[in-house]
Amino acid sequence: MHKSTAAPTVRTMRAQEYEESRRDVSAAWGQEHVNPKESVVSPVRGPAQSRTMKRFAVAAPLCISMLLAAGPARAGHAATHIPSFYPHKIAIQTIDPVSAATQLEKNALHAYIGSVPHFAGNIPETLKAVKSLDAFLVLTFNPASEKFKQAARRCAVVNHILTALAQQPAGIVVHPYPITPYHADYLQHLDRIEQARAKVGAEATINPALKFRTKGGRAQALVQSRWQLDHDNWDVGLEEVPVSRLMSSSGAPSNGWLDPPWIKEGWFHAYRLLAPAIGDPQQKWIARMFYRRLTGGDYADLREQLDIERRLVASLTRNCDRAVIGYTVRQEYYNASFSGVENITFDSQLGLNSPVFIRTVKLKDFPWNGRLQLGTKEKPEAAWNPIAGFTDPWGRLVWSTLGDAALLPLPYNDSWIPNRTIPDTAGKARSKDFKVPPVAMIPQPGTGVLQAVGRGKVSTAKIVYRVLASLFHDGTDMEIADLLYPYVFAYRWGVKAGNNDRAYDPAIEAATVLIRERLVGVRVLRVEQTIKQITADIKVRQQTPVVEVYVNHVAPDPRQTAALAPPWSTVPWHVLVLMEEAVQRGLAAFSKEEAERRGVGWLDLARDRSMHARLSKLIDGFERDGYRPAVLKDRVSAEAARLRWRALKKFSEEHGHFLVTNGPYRLTKWSENSSVLEVVRELTYPHGVGSFNHYAYPPRAVITDVKRDANRVLVYVDVERVVQEQRSYVNVRERLKRVAMRGLYLIRPDSRYLVLGPDGSVVKASTASMKDDGRFVAELPQSLPPGRYTFLVAIYLDGNSVRPPARSFSFEVAGS
Repeated sequence: MHKSTAAPTVRTMRAQEYEESRRDVSAAWGQEHVNPKESVVSPVRGPAQSRTMKRFAVAAPLCISMLLAAGPARAGHAATHIPSFYPHKIAIQTIDPVSAATQLEKNALHAYIGSVPHFAGNIPETLKAVKSLDAFLVLTFNPASEKFKQAARRCAVVNHILTALAQQPAGIVVHPYPITPYHADYLQHLDRIEQARAKVGAEATINPALKFRTKGGRAQALVQSRWQLDHDNWDVGLEEVPVSRLMSSSGAPSNGWLDPPWIKEGWFHAYRLLAPAIGDPQQKWIARMFYRRLTGGDYADLREQLDIERRLVASLTRNCDRAVIGYTVRQEYYNASFSGVENITFDSQLGLNSPVFIRTVKLKDFPWNGRLQLGTKEKPEAAWNPIAGFTDPWGRLVWSTLGDAALLPLPYNDSWIPNRTIPDTAGKARSKDFKVPPVAMIPQPGTGVLQAVGRGKVSTAKIVYRVLASLFHDGTDMEIADLLYPYVFAYRWGVKAGNNDRAYDPAIEAATVLIRERLVGVRVLRVEQTIKQITADIKVRQQTPVVEVYVNHVAPDPRQTAALAPPWSTVPWHVLVLMEEAVQRGLAAFSKEEAERRGVGWLDLARDRSMHARLSKLIDGFERDGYRPAVLKDRVSAEAARLRWRALKKFSEEHGHFLVTNGPYRLTKWSENSSVLEVVRELTYPHGVGSFNHYAYPPRAVITDVKRDANRVLVYVDVERVVQEQRSYVNVRERLKRVAMRGLYLIRPDSRYLVLGPDGSVVKASTASMKDDGRFVAELPQSLPPGRYTFLVAIYLDGNSVRPPARSFSFEVAGS
């Protein structure tokens, strides 16, 4: 196991004062009170480069206190900002399901990520589980077989198989539709989901002798109990498709940038699952057209967007070329005993292996420190680089701790949470475009060179981001060059320039295609300087760049627009350049596929010791020459570049790797089957303990009644919420009121309702208004043509759309 032990060198008295202040604050936070399982107390270290001390105004002598239950009382003043998140250390280990069950019961393991432990007997009451969407069960017909050339016969076979599964198999939810209750767009498909369920077994079915090919353990077990397995002469294939595969197939997120804004939408997953199997060229064209309209923002309003979503899924399911017959739910256990963990947040589709879990979970015994023990069944296989690495479950868990994205996925919805960028989004108003300032910059494809966009450019949306900057782990300042370089990188490595593939990777092309398609220009407006009062004696100078970004995309949810191309980098420009140079010189490749094609290693910034030596040699030359790429020469001086390379060299010597980020944790130890990440209590880090508490234990609405009153619909709602009682949590249910509270937080109610026409088109999409007595009131359209209409409604609390409380009813509009 690697362990970094070298202490930082304090070069100036000012740096020494700052270091002492950090250690004093660290002690006041209770870091000297560690979990008894810890054998070594590692002090929090300050930045290595004295030049970065210009950010801080530290008054001495320092006498700081924190009034914490876990820490001692000290004379002085109370600190108001505890940067980073709760655990002092996060340890991840590979552990088999049997051992995981034993360690969970003993509280030697706090949570088991991604798999179900194998319990010998009954599951102890102290262990709790969270549920999230795991995988789809998908039927595919053998294209070489003549039996299923006709759509009617394929659909009949699908119905037959669904009917045979009427007795729901263990661990599988039979569900004849590609949108599930774990998708935020479940409501707009509710009527069709109910119709699909009603058809199962109700229509005349055939009873063919089917031969199956399977992929996935649960798919094989399901078939073996009912049908014949024949992987050579198969008629029907049953495949278990993990939802994580659908999300990653769209292009892995790169360097703190994001997945496509619609990455968690049901229509997006349906398209990925079903579109490749469509045989009818016309239906394939129709599905592609609807998909492009949704991903391109080609709709006038919410009503039209939802109508296109319904039309897309209808085109995907019409001919049963491939069919979803069910899904599986992931159960992940954590220890909620008296000395276990609490404040649990998980993602509806990623479960506990999500950035939001790390940002809220805390130990009950050691809220501001202690060692969080996480286990996973999988071993680390993917390389550790922030561009096209960290692609396996282990890597995603490590990177969600090390890195810090511009925005985070909203855990129980399809929107986004501002994290390191605070966006203010303006969309077009009725065909009025935004004029892009001529001085705004756009990178050139193939080179990344930044050029002014010039006159006459327009965009459909303008987003102004306030960037929450902080120091990188090597002590260097986050500067404008760090914010601009990811755009340069995307245009340089995502576009193949002629026959030169040295600076090109298909994985980067896939990850950045939306940015290159939609970005119109970027303009840095200013850098705001503010002073943050940590204690009466400590002040921190905070830098907040304000950047204007113009894009050709407008979504009804402004956060989805803001998630398209934010000005952000979670690693500094010099680490990006170091990786670029290693790849261009043939030492490694960013992605696994490109590494295999080129016959080189998959770039790893930590575990590949031979690569560490090669990168160190490159850094020596870069420091000597003050190297920076040509695109940065008018923005970064040679001396500034030397300071960057010097800081990175020192960091790598101290910690044994090059994974420098501005995230809340730093990698300190690793081996083949374990990793330890230690918190970085960096005073410039913008988020502190409790910043994301609002997302833990979300409330859930319960619709108790729906009544039609003339041209209105009245919806009556209860609220289910979790209430803390000392170290335990209980569920309570009560009538929802406008001022309903969840602990310290006011519950934010939201709603959506749709009116569907006789042909299934969306006639109206809007939100119901909440009255003082807690009722929601939805207004029906004033005048409708004669016919039978459908009303759909759902109520969401604090954005929680998982397994939504939704109701539907039909009504007739008579002719005059």
